[in-house]
Amino acid sequence: MTRSSKSHRPAALALEAIALAWPETTLEKPWGHPAYKVRGKAFMFAGNHDQMPWSCSLKLPLTHAFALGLPFCTPTGYGLGKSGWVSCTFGPDVDGDVVIGTKGTT
Repeated sequence: MTRSSKSHRPAALALEAIALAWPETTLEKPWGHPAYKVRGKAFMFAGNHDQMPWSCSLKLPLTHAFALGLPFCTPTGYGLGKSGWVSCTFGPDVDGDVVIGTKGTT
């Protein structure tokens, strides 16, 4: 793993911990990549941690407009963006504190 590939790991691990904290969340790997579901309905698909850049797609029905204002987020393809899905790509220049919502808090 290269030095730059390690910088996305804290944000990736934090997002995955948040996903698993929701009640009744299960983690499946139907295609070899993590899929987070509640009662069988997916709300987050993620890449493997060793991939750089790391990416995930999230269903954000209430906050997708805010997320799309971030430079590393785009509407998810295949028409899913119209349903509140957002795809995020995390490279070495993405601030992990912004990703997990802790920027400016103590």
